[in-house]
Amino acid sequence: MDFNQLHYFIVTAECEHLTLASEKLALSQSALSRAIQNLEKELGFPLFDRDGRGIQLNQFGKRFYQDALKLTETLASSKKEIQTLLDPDSGIITLGFTHTLGFSFVPRCLKAFRNLYPKNQFHFHESRTDELLEQVQSGELDIGLAVTKPQDPAFSSFPVATENMVVLFSKDYTQKKDF
Repeated sequence: MDFNQLHYFIVTAECEHLTLASEKLALSQSALSRAIQNLEKELGFPLFDRDGRGIQLNQFGKRFYQDALKLTETLASSKKEIQTLLDPDSGIITLGFTHTLGFSFVPRCLKAFRNLYPKNQFHFHESRTDELLEQVQSGELDIGLAVTKPQDPAFSSFPVATENMVVLFSKDYTQKKDF
């Protein structure tokens, strides 16, 4: 069994259709079908219930699908970590931030960071703070930028900026009120 077979299996399971999966994988349908059959033969059990052109995961396939996802995620994580060890000044950083930080703060930080580490690439995710916390905890994000400090002790955080804010009123409004 190799990781290509696992990838083919995952895509096929998600598409529930060999033709759609083969198109998505840029493989011929017969090559994909053979790869799935070889995987099932190697495992010693069927993964799909076949119904004409459509296919569905059976009970064994549903369980194996979860394990295949974990295996491919572990492989991707391992490759990323080793790549970072090989060249710590390059790599892909997955950065999440709240909507309000995306307008000026994140671009300013990126400009400064890229001047120091030009070989790094970024993947960006804009989310709410609660989603950022979940994504950092799950490993989906490397770094999260939010406007509030998390209360959960499982996270470490530190302030990176302060922002001055003012209240704006029209002249007419301030004349009517005692300010």
